[in-house]
Amino acid sequence: MTVAKAKKDREDARGPRMDDLSDLTPQNLSRAARRRQAQARARATPVSPEEQAKWEAKTAAAEARKGERTNAPFIVLGVVAVLVIALFAWNALKPKEQLTVGALHAPAVAALDGGGAAYPPDSAEAVGESVKFGYLPAVELQELADGTVVLGAEPEAADGGEAAGAGEAASAPGFSQPYAQLSPEEFAEGSIPAPREDGRAGTPVTWEDAYADFAEATVFMPAVDTRAELDAVLDAAAARERLDALIVRTEDAGLARAAADAGAPALFTGDLPATTAEQLETAGFSMAAVPADREDLTAWIESGLQVWATGVSSAEQLGELAEQGVQGALTANPFELQPPEGGED
Repeated sequence: MTVAKAKKDREDARGPRMDDLSDLTPQNLSRAARRRQAQARARATPVSPEEQAKWEAKTAAAEARKGERTNAPFIVLGVVAVLVIALFAWNALKPKEQLTVGALHAPAVAALDGGGAAYPPDSAEAVGESVKFGYLPAVELQELADGTVVLGAEPEAADGGEAAGAGEAASAPGFSQPYAQLSPEEFAEGSIPAPREDGRAGTPVTWEDAYADFAEATVFMPAVDTRAELDAVLDAAAARERLDALIVRTEDAGLARAAADAGAPALFTGDLPATTAEQLETAGFSMAAVPADREDLTAWIESGLQVWATGVSSAEQLGELAEQGVQGALTANPFELQPPEGGED
Protein backbone atom coordinates (compact mmCIF):
# COMPACT_ATOMS: atom_id res chain seq x y z
CA MET A 1 0.00 0.00 0.00
CA THR A 2 1.32 3.33 -0.97
CA VAL A 3 1.71 6.22 1.46
CA ALA A 4 -0.86 8.34 -0.40
CA LYS A 5 -3.50 5.63 -0.24
CA ALA A 6 -2.93 5.08 3.48
CA LYS A 7 -3.41 8.80 4.16
CA LYS A 8 -6.65 8.83 2.15
CA ASP A 9 -7.99 5.83 4.05
CA ARG A 10 -7.36 7.61 7.40
CA GLU A 11 -9.19 10.76 6.23
CA ASP A 12 -12.14 8.72 5.06
CA ALA A 13 -12.30 7.02 8.45
CA ARG A 14 -12.44 10.40 10.30
CA GLY A 15 -15.34 11.64 8.18
CA PRO A 16 -15.83 14.81 6.22
CA ARG A 17 -13.56 17.79 6.87
CA MET A 18 -14.84 21.07 8.48
CA ASP A 19 -14.70 22.93 5.22
CA ASP A 20 -16.97 20.27 3.63
CA LEU A 21 -19.71 20.84 6.30
CA SER A 22 -20.55 24.26 4.84
CA ASP A 23 -21.77 22.57 1.67
CA LEU A 24 -24.11 20.23 3.53
CA THR A 25 -27.83 21.12 3.64
CA PRO A 26 -30.00 20.77 6.78
CA GLN A 27 -31.57 17.73 5.31
CA ASN A 28 -28.21 16.01 5.22
CA LEU A 29 -27.34 16.85 8.85
CA SER A 30 -28.06 14.54 11.72
CA ARG A 31 -30.81 15.32 14.21
CA ALA A 32 -28.29 16.21 16.88
CA ALA A 33 -26.50 18.59 14.56
CA ARG A 34 -29.78 20.27 13.63
CA ARG A 35 -30.67 20.66 17.34
CA ARG A 36 -27.33 22.26 18.12
CA GLN A 37 -27.76 24.59 15.17
CA ALA A 38 -31.19 25.68 16.37
CA GLN A 39 -29.87 26.34 19.88
CA ALA A 40 -27.07 28.45 18.43
CA ARG A 41 -29.58 30.51 16.45
CA ALA A 42 -31.74 30.95 19.60
CA ARG A 43 -28.79 32.21 21.60
CA ALA A 44 -27.94 34.62 18.82
CA THR A 45 -31.47 36.04 18.70
CA PRO A 46 -31.41 39.69 19.93
CA VAL A 47 -33.38 40.51 23.13
CA SER A 48 -36.08 43.16 23.32
CA PRO A 49 -35.38 46.64 24.85
CA GLU A 50 -37.63 45.76 27.80
CA GLU A 51 -35.70 42.58 28.56
CA GLN A 52 -32.40 44.44 28.18
CA ALA A 53 -33.53 47.14 30.64
CA LYS A 54 -34.61 44.52 33.19
CA TRP A 55 -31.29 42.77 32.85
CA GLU A 56 -29.32 45.99 33.32
CA ALA A 57 -31.41 46.91 36.39
CA LYS A 58 -30.76 43.53 37.98
CA THR A 59 -27.05 43.83 37.21
CA ALA A 60 -26.84 47.33 38.75
CA ALA A 61 -28.69 46.21 41.90
CA ALA A 62 -26.39 43.26 42.30
CA GLU A 63 -23.31 45.45 41.93
CA ALA A 64 -24.70 47.94 44.50
CA ARG A 65 -25.30 45.16 47.02
CA LYS A 66 -21.82 43.90 46.42
CA GLY A 67 -20.39 47.40 47.02
CA GLU A 68 -22.37 47.75 50.25
CA ARG A 69 -21.06 44.44 51.55
CA THR A 70 -17.53 45.41 50.59
CA ASN A 71 -17.59 48.95 52.09
CA ALA A 72 -19.64 48.24 55.22
CA PRO A 73 -16.64 47.49 57.51
CA PHE A 74 -14.88 50.64 56.34
CA ILE A 75 -18.00 52.73 56.95
CA VAL A 76 -18.30 51.36 60.51
CA LEU A 77 -14.63 52.07 61.20
CA GLY A 78 -15.02 55.59 59.83
CA VAL A 79 -18.00 56.30 62.11
CA VAL A 80 -16.09 54.98 65.14
CA ALA A 81 -13.08 57.14 64.28
CA VAL A 82 -15.23 60.24 63.98
CA LEU A 83 -16.85 59.54 67.36
CA VAL A 84 -13.47 59.03 69.04
CA ILE A 85 -12.11 62.27 67.59
CA ALA A 86 -15.25 64.12 68.69
CA LEU A 87 -14.88 62.74 72.24
CA PHE A 88 -11.27 63.86 72.50
CA ALA A 89 -12.16 67.29 71.12
CA TRP A 90 -15.01 67.67 73.61
CA ASN A 91 -12.78 66.73 76.54
CA ALA A 92 -10.10 69.16 75.37
CA LEU A 93 -12.43 72.07 74.70
CA LYS A 94 -15.05 71.73 77.42
CA PRO A 95 -14.87 74.35 80.17
CA LYS A 96 -12.79 73.09 83.04
CA GLU A 97 -14.33 73.18 86.50
CA GLN A 98 -12.84 76.08 88.44
CA LEU A 99 -12.34 76.25 92.18
CA THR A 100 -14.43 78.84 94.02
CA VAL A 101 -14.90 79.86 97.64
CA GLY A 102 -18.24 78.08 97.73
CA ALA A 103 -16.67 74.86 96.42
CA LEU A 104 -13.95 74.63 99.08
CA HIS A 105 -14.02 71.41 101.07
CA ALA A 106 -13.19 71.50 104.78
CA PRO A 107 -10.56 71.47 105.98
CA ALA A 108 -8.88 73.79 103.50
CA VAL A 109 -5.31 74.94 104.11
CA ALA A 110 -4.18 78.47 103.33
CA ALA A 111 -0.44 79.01 102.94
CA LEU A 112 0.59 82.26 104.64
CA ASP A 113 3.18 84.11 102.55
CA GLY A 114 2.69 81.33 100.02
CA GLY A 115 4.13 78.85 102.51
CA GLY A 116 6.82 81.17 103.84
CA ALA A 117 8.23 78.58 106.24
CA ALA A 118 9.14 76.31 103.34
CA TYR A 119 9.74 78.68 100.42
CA PRO A 120 11.00 82.26 99.98
CA PRO A 121 8.02 84.24 101.37
CA ASP A 122 5.67 85.77 98.82
CA SER A 123 7.87 84.77 95.90
CA ALA A 124 6.80 83.44 92.52
CA GLU A 125 8.07 80.01 93.57
CA ALA A 126 6.08 80.06 96.82
CA VAL A 127 2.83 80.79 95.01
CA GLY A 128 3.51 78.17 92.34
CA GLU A 129 4.27 75.45 94.88
CA SER A 130 1.22 76.33 96.97
CA VAL A 131 -1.05 75.94 93.96
CA LYS A 132 0.73 72.77 92.88
CA PHE A 133 -0.02 71.03 96.18
CA GLY A 134 -3.54 72.38 96.58
CA TYR A 135 -2.90 75.07 99.21
CA LEU A 136 -4.53 78.47 98.92
CA PRO A 137 -1.99 81.30 98.46
CA ALA A 138 -2.52 83.65 101.42
CA VAL A 139 -0.05 86.27 100.21
CA GLU A 140 0.95 89.67 101.58
CA LEU A 141 0.84 92.74 99.34
CA GLN A 142 3.00 95.87 99.23
CA GLU A 143 3.17 99.05 97.14
CA LEU A 144 6.28 100.20 95.27
CA ALA A 145 7.35 103.80 94.69
CA ASP A 146 5.16 104.16 91.58
CA GLY A 147 2.15 102.45 93.16
CA THR A 148 2.72 99.03 91.59
CA VAL A 149 1.25 96.36 93.87
CA VAL A 150 3.61 93.45 94.49
CA LEU A 151 3.81 90.37 96.68
CA GLY A 152 5.98 91.15 99.69
CA ALA A 153 6.46 89.86 103.21
CA GLU A 154 6.30 92.18 106.18
CA PRO A 155 9.76 93.75 106.64
CA GLU A 156 9.77 93.34 110.41
CA ALA A 157 9.23 89.60 110.26
CA ALA A 158 11.78 89.11 107.50
CA ASP A 159 14.45 91.19 109.25
CA GLY A 160 14.33 89.13 112.40
CA GLY A 161 12.37 91.75 114.27
CA GLU A 162 15.07 94.39 114.06
CA ALA A 163 13.50 97.79 114.48
CA ALA A 164 14.24 100.60 112.08
CA GLY A 165 15.40 103.98 113.29
CA ALA A 166 12.95 106.67 114.34
CA GLY A 167 10.82 107.62 111.34
CA GLU A 168 12.68 105.14 109.17
CA ALA A 169 10.88 102.36 107.29
CA ALA A 170 12.32 98.86 107.41
CA SER A 171 13.93 97.47 104.27
CA ALA A 172 12.07 94.96 102.15
CA PRO A 173 13.31 91.36 102.53
CA GLY A 174 16.25 90.90 100.16
CA PHE A 175 16.52 94.62 99.41
CA SER A 176 18.41 97.54 100.93
CA GLN A 177 15.40 99.83 100.71
CA PRO A 178 11.75 99.77 101.83
CA TYR A 179 9.14 98.69 99.29
CA ALA A 180 7.88 102.26 98.97
CA GLN A 181 11.29 103.38 97.71
CA LEU A 182 11.81 100.63 95.13
CA SER A 183 11.11 101.12 91.45
CA PRO A 184 9.54 98.21 89.51
CA GLU A 185 12.90 97.62 87.81
CA GLU A 186 14.78 97.48 91.12
CA PHE A 187 12.16 95.14 92.53
CA ALA A 188 12.34 92.80 89.54
CA GLU A 189 16.15 92.60 89.74
CA GLY A 190 16.16 91.58 93.40
CA SER A 191 15.82 88.18 95.05
CA ILE A 192 13.91 86.97 98.08
CA PRO A 193 15.92 85.04 100.69
CA ALA A 194 14.89 81.49 101.49
CA PRO A 195 13.71 80.66 105.02
CA ARG A 196 16.34 77.91 105.30
CA GLU A 197 20.07 78.12 104.73
CA ASP A 198 20.00 75.27 102.23
CA GLY A 199 17.10 76.78 100.28
CA ARG A 200 17.20 78.72 97.04
CA ALA A 201 16.37 82.39 96.78
CA GLY A 202 13.00 83.32 95.31
CA THR A 203 11.87 85.50 92.43
CA PRO A 204 10.03 88.77 93.17
CA VAL A 205 6.64 88.95 91.49
CA THR A 206 3.93 91.56 91.06
CA TRP A 207 0.34 90.88 92.06
CA GLU A 208 -0.74 91.22 88.43
CA ASP A 209 1.69 88.56 87.22
CA ALA A 210 1.04 86.12 90.07
CA TYR A 211 -2.70 86.41 89.61
CA ALA A 212 -2.51 86.08 85.84
CA ASP A 213 -0.59 82.82 86.21
CA PHE A 214 -2.84 81.11 88.77
CA ALA A 215 -6.21 82.90 88.92
CA GLU A 216 -8.00 80.06 87.15
CA ALA A 217 -6.49 77.33 89.32
CA THR A 218 -7.03 78.37 92.92
CA VAL A 219 -8.65 80.66 95.46
CA PHE A 220 -6.39 83.57 96.38
CA MET A 221 -6.42 84.98 99.92
CA PRO A 222 -4.44 88.25 99.71
CA ALA A 223 -3.99 90.49 102.75
CA VAL A 224 -4.74 94.16 102.03
CA ASP A 225 -3.92 97.21 104.15
CA THR A 226 -4.65 100.06 101.72
CA ARG A 227 -7.33 100.99 99.26
CA ALA A 228 -4.79 100.83 96.39
CA GLU A 229 -4.00 97.20 97.26
CA LEU A 230 -7.68 96.34 97.47
CA ASP A 231 -8.44 98.02 94.15
CA ALA A 232 -5.64 96.05 92.45
CA VAL A 233 -7.03 92.82 93.88
CA LEU A 234 -10.67 93.49 93.00
CA ASP A 235 -9.90 94.81 89.52
CA ALA A 236 -7.86 91.73 88.63
CA ALA A 237 -10.55 89.36 89.90
CA ALA A 238 -13.40 91.25 88.24
CA ALA A 239 -11.57 91.28 84.89
CA ARG A 240 -11.47 87.48 84.97
CA GLU A 241 -14.91 87.06 86.56
CA ARG A 242 -13.27 85.40 89.57
CA LEU A 243 -14.63 87.45 92.46
CA ASP A 244 -16.18 84.21 93.71
CA ALA A 245 -12.65 82.77 94.00
CA LEU A 246 -11.24 85.50 96.19
CA ILE A 247 -11.02 85.97 99.97
CA VAL A 248 -9.80 89.38 101.12
CA ARG A 249 -7.92 89.29 104.44
CA THR A 250 -7.93 92.54 106.38
CA GLU A 251 -8.68 94.06 109.76
CA ASP A 252 -9.93 97.31 108.26
CA ALA A 253 -13.72 97.62 108.36
CA GLY A 254 -13.82 100.04 105.44
CA LEU A 255 -11.84 97.71 103.19
CA ALA A 256 -14.00 94.80 104.30
CA ARG A 257 -17.16 96.64 103.32
CA ALA A 258 -15.72 97.59 99.92
CA ALA A 259 -14.72 93.98 99.26
CA ALA A 260 -18.12 92.64 100.30
CA ASP A 261 -19.93 95.19 98.15
CA ALA A 262 -17.82 94.09 95.17
CA GLY A 263 -18.79 90.45 95.77
CA ALA A 264 -15.69 89.11 97.53
CA PRO A 265 -15.90 87.77 101.11
CA ALA A 266 -13.74 89.51 103.73
CA LEU A 267 -11.85 87.60 106.45
CA PHE A 268 -11.08 89.47 109.68
CA THR A 269 -7.44 89.09 110.78
CA GLY A 270 -7.41 91.55 113.68
CA ASP A 271 -7.62 91.23 117.45
CA LEU A 272 -10.76 89.30 118.37
CA PRO A 273 -11.13 90.50 121.99
CA ALA A 274 -11.59 94.00 120.62
CA THR A 275 -14.71 93.07 118.66
CA THR A 276 -17.61 90.67 118.50
CA ALA A 277 -19.02 88.46 115.78
CA GLU A 278 -22.05 90.73 115.44
CA GLN A 279 -19.85 93.78 114.98
CA LEU A 280 -17.78 92.02 112.34
CA GLU A 281 -20.85 90.97 110.37
CA THR A 282 -22.20 94.51 110.53
CA ALA A 283 -18.88 95.82 109.18
CA GLY A 284 -19.04 93.50 106.19
CA PHE A 285 -16.94 90.55 107.34
CA SER A 286 -18.22 87.03 106.68
CA MET A 287 -15.15 85.17 107.99
CA ALA A 288 -12.75 85.42 110.90
CA ALA A 289 -9.32 84.06 111.76
CA VAL A 290 -9.63 82.50 115.22
CA PRO A 291 -6.83 80.92 117.29
CA ALA A 292 -7.38 77.17 117.56
CA ASP A 293 -6.79 77.22 121.33
CA ARG A 294 -9.45 79.82 122.17
CA GLU A 295 -11.88 78.66 124.84
CA ASP A 296 -14.76 80.28 123.00
CA LEU A 297 -13.89 78.72 119.64
CA THR A 298 -17.23 76.89 119.56
CA ALA A 299 -19.08 80.16 120.05
CA TRP A 300 -17.27 81.67 117.07
CA ILE A 301 -18.09 78.62 114.97
CA GLU A 302 -21.76 78.94 115.89
CA SER A 303 -21.80 82.72 115.36
CA GLY A 304 -22.56 82.54 111.66
CA LEU A 305 -19.08 83.64 110.61
CA GLN A 306 -16.94 81.15 108.72
CA VAL A 307 -13.95 80.31 110.92
CA TRP A 308 -10.35 79.86 109.76
CA ALA A 309 -8.16 78.58 112.58
CA THR A 310 -4.65 79.83 113.36
CA GLY A 311 -2.02 78.09 115.46
CA VAL A 312 -3.01 74.58 114.36
CA SER A 313 -0.16 72.20 115.20
CA SER A 314 -0.96 68.96 113.38
CA ALA A 315 -3.04 67.28 110.73
CA GLU A 316 -4.92 65.39 113.45
CA GLN A 317 -5.90 68.62 115.19
CA LEU A 318 -7.00 70.12 111.88
CA GLY A 319 -9.25 67.12 111.26
CA GLU A 320 -10.86 67.49 114.68
CA LEU A 321 -11.44 71.20 114.09
CA ALA A 322 -13.06 70.47 110.74
CA GLU A 323 -15.46 68.07 112.45
CA GLN A 324 -16.43 70.91 114.80
CA GLY A 325 -17.20 73.19 111.85
CA VAL A 326 -13.96 75.05 111.14
CA GLN A 327 -13.55 75.76 107.42
CA GLY A 328 -9.74 75.58 107.32
CA ALA A 329 -6.43 76.73 108.72
CA LEU A 330 -3.96 79.54 108.09
CA THR A 331 -0.35 78.41 108.40
CA ALA A 332 3.13 79.29 107.11
CA ASN A 333 3.95 75.58 106.72
CA PRO A 334 0.99 73.86 105.07
CA PHE A 335 2.87 70.58 104.71
CA GLU A 336 2.65 70.06 108.48
CA LEU A 337 -1.13 70.17 108.37
CA GLN A 338 -1.95 68.57 105.05
CA PRO A 339 0.96 66.60 103.59
CA PRO A 340 0.57 65.94 99.85
CA GLU A 341 0.09 62.36 98.70
CA GLY A 342 3.46 60.71 98.18
CA GLY A 343 5.28 63.40 100.15
CA GLU A 344 6.66 66.77 99.15
CA ASP A 345 8.68 66.96 95.91
